Amino acid sequence: MIIKNEYLYAEPYEGAHLSEVNTFIYRILHREFIKFMQEDISDEMFLKCVETALRCNGSGMPQFKDISVKRPFYTLYKELGYPEQYAKRAAKAFGFFFPCTKPQYKYSSLVLHIPHSGTKFQETNEMESLAFAAKAMDVIDFYTDDLFSPDEDNPQIDKVVFDLCRSYCDVSRSVNDPLEKENLGIHYDSLITAKSHGFFGSRLFFDYYKPYIDHHHKMEDILCKRKYSCLMIDCHSYSSKPTVLCDDEEGLNRYDVCIGFNNNRTNPGSLVIGIIANYFKEMGYEVGINTLFPGTKEFNVPVDYKSVKIAFNKRLYMDEETLGRKPEFETLHKQILGLYNKLLRKTISSHNPDDSLPF
Repeated sequence: MIIKNEYLYAEPYEGAHLSEVNTFIYRILHREFIKFMQEDISDEMFLKCVETALRCNGSGMPQFKDISVKRPFYTLYKELGYPEQYAKRAAKAFGFFFPCTKPQYKYSSLVLHIPHSGTKFQETNEMESLAFAAKAMDVIDFYTDDLFSPDEDNPQIDKVVFDLCRSYCDVSRSVNDPLEKENLGIHYDSLITAKSHGFFGSRLFFDYYKPYIDHHHKMEDILCKRKYSCLMIDCHSYSSKPTVLCDDEEGLNRYDVCIGFNNNRTNPGSLVIGIIANYFKEMGYEVGINTLFPGTKEFNVPVDYKSVKIAFNKRLYMDEETLGRKPEFETLHKQILGLYNKLLRKTISSHNPDDSLPF
Protein backbone atom coordinates (compact mmCIF):
# COMPACT_ATOMS: atom_id res chain seq x y z
CA MET A 1 0.00 0.00 0.00
CA ILE A 2 1.52 3.33 -1.09
CA ILE A 3 0.34 6.68 0.21
CA LYS A 4 2.21 9.47 -1.59
CA ASN A 5 0.87 12.21 0.66
CA GLU A 6 -0.49 11.71 4.15
CA TYR A 7 -3.57 13.81 3.49
CA LEU A 8 -4.04 14.29 -0.25
CA TYR A 9 -3.40 10.97 -1.96
CA ALA A 10 -4.49 7.38 -1.44
CA GLU A 11 -3.72 4.59 -3.90
CA PRO A 12 -6.94 3.45 -5.61
CA TYR A 13 -8.25 -0.07 -5.07
CA GLU A 14 -8.27 -1.98 -8.33
CA GLY A 15 -11.81 -2.67 -9.50
CA ALA A 16 -13.42 -0.66 -6.69
CA HIS A 17 -15.49 2.31 -7.83
CA LEU A 18 -14.84 4.64 -4.91
CA SER A 19 -14.60 8.41 -4.74
CA GLU A 20 -11.25 9.92 -3.72
CA VAL A 21 -12.63 10.72 -0.27
CA ASN A 22 -13.86 7.18 0.36
CA THR A 23 -10.66 5.70 -1.06
CA PHE A 24 -8.78 7.76 1.51
CA ILE A 25 -11.06 6.47 4.30
CA TYR A 26 -10.64 2.87 3.13
CA ARG A 27 -6.84 3.20 3.07
CA ILE A 28 -6.73 4.59 6.61
CA LEU A 29 -9.02 1.80 7.86
CA HIS A 30 -7.02 -0.78 5.89
CA ARG A 31 -3.86 0.31 7.67
CA GLU A 32 -5.60 0.14 11.06
CA PHE A 33 -7.06 -3.27 10.19
CA ILE A 34 -3.59 -4.64 9.47
CA LYS A 35 -2.39 -3.42 12.89
CA PHE A 36 -5.46 -4.84 14.59
CA MET A 37 -5.23 -8.28 12.97
CA GLN A 38 -1.42 -8.33 13.25
CA GLU A 39 -1.04 -9.82 9.80
CA ASP A 40 -0.76 -8.59 6.24
CA ILE A 41 -4.15 -8.02 4.60
CA SER A 42 -4.28 -7.76 0.80
CA ASP A 43 -6.44 -5.20 -1.00
CA GLU A 44 -8.76 -7.98 -2.19
CA MET A 45 -9.12 -9.43 1.30
CA PHE A 46 -9.80 -6.02 2.85
CA LEU A 47 -12.49 -5.20 0.29
CA LYS A 48 -14.16 -8.54 0.96
CA CYS A 49 -14.14 -7.78 4.68
CA VAL A 50 -15.65 -4.36 4.01
CA GLU A 51 -18.37 -5.93 1.87
CA THR A 52 -19.05 -8.42 4.65
CA ALA A 53 -19.23 -5.61 7.22
CA LEU A 54 -21.80 -3.83 5.05
CA ARG A 55 -23.92 -6.97 4.86
CA CYS A 56 -23.68 -7.40 8.65
CA ASN A 57 -24.88 -3.92 9.41
CA GLY A 58 -28.46 -4.18 10.61
CA SER A 59 -29.06 -7.71 9.30
CA GLY A 60 -30.09 -10.85 11.15
CA MET A 61 -33.01 -12.13 13.20
CA PRO A 62 -33.72 -9.75 16.13
CA GLN A 63 -33.74 -12.53 18.74
CA PHE A 64 -30.38 -13.86 17.48
CA LYS A 65 -28.95 -10.57 16.27
CA ASP A 66 -25.54 -10.85 17.93
CA ILE A 67 -24.94 -14.28 16.43
CA SER A 68 -26.42 -13.74 12.99
CA VAL A 69 -24.56 -10.49 12.19
CA LYS A 70 -21.25 -12.27 12.84
CA ARG A 71 -22.09 -15.26 10.64
CA PRO A 72 -21.05 -13.64 7.31
CA PHE A 73 -17.55 -13.17 8.74
CA TYR A 74 -17.39 -16.81 9.78
CA THR A 75 -18.49 -17.86 6.29
CA LEU A 76 -15.98 -15.53 4.62
CA TYR A 77 -12.97 -16.78 6.61
CA LYS A 78 -14.01 -20.42 6.20
CA GLU A 79 -14.29 -19.99 2.43
CA LEU A 80 -10.89 -18.27 2.31
CA GLY A 81 -9.15 -21.35 3.71
CA TYR A 82 -8.93 -20.88 7.46
CA PRO A 83 -10.70 -24.12 8.49
CA GLU A 84 -9.02 -24.38 11.89
CA GLN A 85 -8.76 -20.74 12.90
CA TYR A 86 -11.59 -19.20 10.93
CA ALA A 87 -13.87 -18.69 13.95
CA LYS A 88 -11.21 -16.90 15.97
CA ARG A 89 -10.12 -14.72 13.06
CA ALA A 90 -13.70 -14.00 12.01
CA ALA A 91 -14.64 -12.90 15.51
CA LYS A 92 -11.62 -10.61 15.64
CA ALA A 93 -12.39 -9.08 12.22
CA PHE A 94 -16.01 -8.57 13.25
CA GLY A 95 -14.75 -6.85 16.42
CA PHE A 96 -12.83 -4.36 14.28
CA PHE A 97 -15.65 -3.42 11.90
CA PHE A 98 -18.84 -3.71 13.88
CA PRO A 99 -18.05 -1.19 16.66
CA CYS A 100 -17.34 1.26 13.86
CA THR A 101 -20.93 1.38 12.61
CA LYS A 102 -21.02 4.80 14.26
CA PRO A 103 -18.22 6.47 12.32
CA GLN A 104 -15.02 7.47 14.09
CA TYR A 105 -14.72 10.48 11.82
CA LYS A 106 -18.26 11.74 12.41
CA TYR A 107 -19.33 14.14 15.14
CA SER A 108 -22.50 14.71 17.15
CA SER A 109 -22.17 18.47 16.67
CA LEU A 110 -20.30 21.19 14.81
CA VAL A 111 -19.46 24.62 16.20
CA LEU A 112 -18.79 27.20 13.48
CA HIS A 113 -16.42 29.91 14.71
CA ILE A 114 -16.60 32.89 12.33
CA PRO A 115 -14.35 35.60 13.80
CA HIS A 116 -13.41 37.87 10.90
CA SER A 117 -16.50 38.58 8.79
CA GLY A 118 -17.51 41.64 10.83
CA THR A 119 -17.41 45.12 9.32
CA LYS A 120 -18.63 47.19 12.27
CA PHE A 121 -16.67 49.60 14.47
CA GLN A 122 -17.48 51.03 17.87
CA GLU A 123 -17.84 54.82 17.98
CA THR A 124 -14.52 56.37 17.00
CA ASN A 125 -13.33 59.71 15.80
CA GLU A 126 -12.99 60.28 12.07
CA MET A 127 -9.21 59.75 11.94
CA GLU A 128 -9.46 56.46 13.81
CA SER A 129 -12.22 55.23 11.51
CA LEU A 130 -10.17 56.00 8.42
CA ALA A 131 -7.16 54.21 9.89
CA PHE A 132 -9.22 51.11 10.71
CA ALA A 133 -10.89 51.08 7.30
CA ALA A 134 -7.55 51.38 5.48
CA LYS A 135 -6.26 48.25 7.23
CA ALA A 136 -9.56 46.41 7.10
CA MET A 137 -10.37 46.00 3.40
CA ASP A 138 -7.79 43.31 2.67
CA VAL A 139 -8.11 41.44 5.95
CA ILE A 140 -11.88 41.17 6.49
CA ASP A 141 -13.15 37.68 5.67
CA PHE A 142 -16.04 39.08 3.65
CA TYR A 143 -19.27 37.02 3.55
CA THR A 144 -17.88 34.06 5.52
CA ASP A 145 -20.84 34.45 7.91
CA ASP A 146 -23.12 33.54 4.99
CA LEU A 147 -20.72 31.23 3.17
CA PHE A 148 -20.39 28.80 6.10
CA SER A 149 -23.95 29.13 7.45
CA PRO A 150 -26.48 26.29 7.14
CA ASP A 151 -29.51 27.17 5.00
CA GLU A 152 -31.83 26.29 7.87
CA ASP A 153 -31.64 25.74 11.62
CA ASN A 154 -29.84 22.55 12.49
CA PRO A 155 -29.82 21.39 16.14
CA GLN A 156 -26.41 19.78 15.54
CA ILE A 157 -24.76 23.02 14.41
CA ASP A 158 -23.94 26.16 16.43
CA LYS A 159 -22.67 29.33 14.76
CA VAL A 160 -20.81 32.13 16.54
CA VAL A 161 -20.14 35.26 14.47
CA PHE A 162 -18.16 38.23 15.77
CA ASP A 163 -19.60 41.36 14.21
CA LEU A 164 -16.82 43.89 14.92
CA CYS A 165 -14.12 44.42 12.30
CA ARG A 166 -10.96 42.47 13.03
CA SER A 167 -8.71 45.53 12.71
CA TYR A 168 -10.74 47.03 15.55
CA CYS A 169 -10.89 43.85 17.67
CA ASP A 170 -9.33 40.59 16.51
CA VAL A 171 -10.76 37.76 18.63
CA SER A 172 -8.35 35.24 17.10
CA ARG A 173 -5.41 36.94 18.79
CA SER A 174 -4.26 36.25 22.33
CA VAL A 175 -3.41 38.70 25.10
CA ASN A 176 0.25 39.69 24.72
CA ASP A 177 0.20 38.14 21.26
CA PRO A 178 3.59 38.18 19.47
CA LEU A 179 1.91 40.08 16.62
CA GLU A 180 1.36 43.01 18.99
CA LYS A 181 4.88 44.07 17.98
CA GLU A 182 3.64 44.52 14.41
CA ASN A 183 0.49 46.38 15.54
CA LEU A 184 -1.57 43.32 14.59
CA GLY A 185 -2.70 42.19 18.02
CA ILE A 186 -6.18 42.29 19.50
CA HIS A 187 -6.56 45.93 18.48
CA TYR A 188 -4.52 46.92 15.44
CA ASP A 189 -2.36 49.97 16.21
CA SER A 190 -2.78 49.65 20.00
CA LEU A 191 -0.90 47.52 22.50
CA ILE A 192 -3.51 45.77 24.63
CA THR A 193 -2.18 44.32 27.82
CA ALA A 194 -3.72 43.87 31.24
CA LYS A 195 -0.53 45.38 32.69
CA SER A 196 -1.25 48.77 31.13
CA HIS A 197 -1.77 51.50 33.71
CA GLY A 198 -5.48 51.96 34.45
CA PHE A 199 -6.33 49.40 31.77
CA PHE A 200 -9.51 47.92 33.27
CA GLY A 201 -11.14 51.33 33.74
CA SER A 202 -10.04 52.72 30.41
CA ARG A 203 -11.81 53.20 27.10
CA LEU A 204 -9.35 50.68 25.68
CA PHE A 205 -10.89 48.00 27.90
CA PHE A 206 -14.57 48.79 27.30
CA ASP A 207 -14.34 49.44 23.56
CA TYR A 208 -11.90 46.73 22.46
CA TYR A 209 -11.16 44.22 25.16
CA LYS A 210 -14.61 43.64 26.67
CA PRO A 211 -16.11 42.49 23.30
CA TYR A 212 -13.08 40.20 23.02
CA ILE A 213 -13.77 38.66 26.44
CA ASP A 214 -17.51 38.35 25.78
CA HIS A 215 -16.88 36.50 22.51
CA HIS A 216 -14.52 34.05 24.20
CA HIS A 217 -17.03 33.41 26.98
CA LYS A 218 -19.73 32.69 24.41
CA MET A 219 -17.54 30.19 22.55
CA GLU A 220 -16.44 28.52 25.77
CA ASP A 221 -20.04 28.17 26.97
CA ILE A 222 -21.11 26.51 23.71
CA LEU A 223 -18.15 24.13 23.64
CA CYS A 224 -18.81 23.12 27.25
CA LYS A 225 -22.50 22.49 26.52
CA ARG A 226 -21.66 20.41 23.45
CA LYS A 227 -19.05 18.52 25.48
CA TYR A 228 -17.69 15.50 23.64
CA SER A 229 -17.84 14.44 19.99
CA CYS A 230 -17.76 18.09 18.94
CA LEU A 231 -15.77 19.55 16.05
CA MET A 232 -15.11 23.29 16.00
CA ILE A 233 -14.59 24.64 12.49
CA ASP A 234 -12.60 27.88 12.39
CA CYS A 235 -14.16 29.57 9.34
CA HIS A 236 -11.96 31.95 7.33
CA SER A 237 -11.03 33.36 3.94
CA TYR A 238 -7.92 35.13 2.66
CA SER A 239 -6.89 37.47 -0.10
CA SER A 240 -5.35 36.22 -3.33
CA LYS A 241 -2.87 39.11 -3.16
CA PRO A 242 -0.27 40.12 -0.54
CA THR A 243 -1.68 41.83 2.57
CA VAL A 244 -0.45 43.18 5.87
CA LEU A 245 -1.12 39.69 7.29
CA CYS A 246 0.69 37.76 4.57
CA ASP A 247 3.30 39.12 2.16
CA ASP A 248 3.11 35.78 0.28
CA GLU A 249 6.77 35.65 -0.69
CA GLU A 250 6.44 31.86 -1.12
CA GLY A 251 3.39 32.10 -3.40
CA LEU A 252 1.11 30.28 -0.93
CA ASN A 253 -1.87 32.43 -1.89
CA ARG A 254 -2.20 30.22 -4.95
CA TYR A 255 -4.09 27.65 -2.87
CA ASP A 256 -7.87 27.61 -3.23
CA VAL A 257 -8.43 26.09 0.19
CA CYS A 258 -6.19 25.88 3.25
CA ILE A 259 -6.81 23.36 6.03
CA GLY A 260 -5.28 24.16 9.43
CA PHE A 261 -5.01 22.24 12.69
CA ASN A 262 -3.12 22.24 15.99
CA ASN A 263 -0.67 19.58 17.05
CA ASN A 264 -2.21 19.18 20.49
CA ARG A 265 -5.32 17.76 22.14
CA THR A 266 -7.62 19.59 19.68
CA ASN A 267 -6.12 17.79 16.65
CA PRO A 268 -8.96 15.80 15.00
CA GLY A 269 -6.54 13.23 13.54
CA SER A 270 -5.29 12.44 10.06
CA LEU A 271 -8.53 10.69 9.04
CA VAL A 272 -10.69 13.79 9.56
CA ILE A 273 -8.09 16.16 8.10
CA GLY A 274 -7.66 13.90 5.07
CA ILE A 275 -11.40 13.56 4.51
CA ILE A 276 -11.83 17.36 4.48
CA ALA A 277 -8.79 17.89 2.25
CA ASN A 278 -9.80 15.17 -0.21
CA TYR A 279 -13.40 16.38 -0.27
CA PHE A 280 -12.30 19.75 -1.65
CA LYS A 281 -9.58 18.22 -3.82
CA GLU A 282 -12.24 16.05 -5.43
CA MET A 283 -14.19 19.25 -6.19
CA GLY A 284 -11.22 20.48 -8.24
CA TYR A 285 -9.65 22.83 -5.68
CA GLU A 286 -5.93 23.09 -4.89
CA VAL A 287 -5.59 22.33 -1.20
CA GLY A 288 -2.91 23.47 1.24
CA ILE A 289 -2.33 21.60 4.51
CA ASN A 290 -1.36 23.71 7.56
CA THR A 291 0.26 26.33 5.38
CA LEU A 292 -0.27 30.07 4.89
CA PHE A 293 -2.34 30.35 8.10
CA PRO A 294 -1.60 27.17 10.11
CA GLY A 295 -3.33 26.09 13.31
CA THR A 296 -6.74 27.01 14.74
CA LYS A 297 -8.01 29.25 17.51
CA GLU A 298 -7.92 27.37 20.82
CA PHE A 299 -10.33 27.92 23.70
CA ASN A 300 -9.56 27.07 27.30
CA VAL A 301 -12.35 24.65 28.20
CA PRO A 302 -12.35 21.43 30.27
CA VAL A 303 -13.82 19.32 27.45
CA ASP A 304 -12.09 17.28 24.78
CA TYR A 305 -13.32 19.06 21.65
CA LYS A 306 -11.53 18.88 18.27
CA SER A 307 -10.91 21.73 15.85
CA VAL A 308 -9.93 22.41 12.26
CA LYS A 309 -9.53 25.59 10.24
CA ILE A 310 -11.02 25.87 6.75
CA ALA A 311 -10.00 28.99 4.82
CA PHE A 312 -11.02 29.80 1.24
CA ASN A 313 -9.27 32.05 -1.23
CA LYS A 314 -11.55 35.05 -1.76
CA ARG A 315 -11.15 34.82 -5.52
CA LEU A 316 -13.35 31.71 -5.44
CA TYR A 317 -16.48 33.55 -4.37
CA MET A 318 -16.02 37.34 -4.57
CA ASP A 319 -14.52 40.15 -6.65
CA GLU A 320 -11.74 41.56 -4.49
CA GLU A 321 -11.86 44.92 -6.24
CA THR A 322 -15.59 45.65 -6.13
CA LEU A 323 -16.18 43.46 -3.02
CA GLY A 324 -19.22 41.94 -4.73
CA ARG A 325 -20.16 38.28 -4.65
CA LYS A 326 -19.50 36.09 -7.67
CA PRO A 327 -22.10 33.63 -9.02
CA GLU A 328 -19.76 30.87 -7.77
CA PHE A 329 -20.60 31.87 -4.19
CA GLU A 330 -23.67 29.62 -4.12
CA THR A 331 -21.76 26.66 -5.55
CA LEU A 332 -19.09 26.90 -2.87
CA HIS A 333 -21.75 27.39 -0.19
CA LYS A 334 -23.51 24.16 -1.20
CA GLN A 335 -20.20 22.29 -1.25
CA ILE A 336 -19.52 23.43 2.32
CA LEU A 337 -22.95 22.19 3.41
CA GLY A 338 -22.13 18.87 1.75
CA LEU A 339 -19.02 18.65 3.93
CA TYR A 340 -21.12 19.15 7.06
CA ASN A 341 -23.21 16.13 6.04
CA LYS A 342 -20.04 14.05 5.81
CA LEU A 343 -18.81 15.18 9.23
CA LEU A 344 -22.07 14.98 11.20
CA ARG A 345 -23.20 11.72 12.72
CA LYS A 346 -26.66 10.64 11.64
CA THR A 347 -28.77 7.50 11.74
CA ILE A 348 -28.12 5.63 8.51
CA SER A 349 -31.10 3.58 7.41
CA SER A 350 -29.72 2.72 3.99
CA HIS A 351 -26.20 2.68 2.66
CA ASN A 352 -24.80 4.28 -0.48
CA PRO A 353 -21.21 2.97 -0.79
CA ASP A 354 -19.96 6.06 -2.61
CA ASP A 355 -21.66 8.65 -0.40
CA SER A 356 -21.43 7.59 3.22
CA LEU A 357 -19.79 4.67 4.97
CA PRO A 358 -21.17 2.66 7.89
CA PHE A 359 -17.84 2.91 9.76
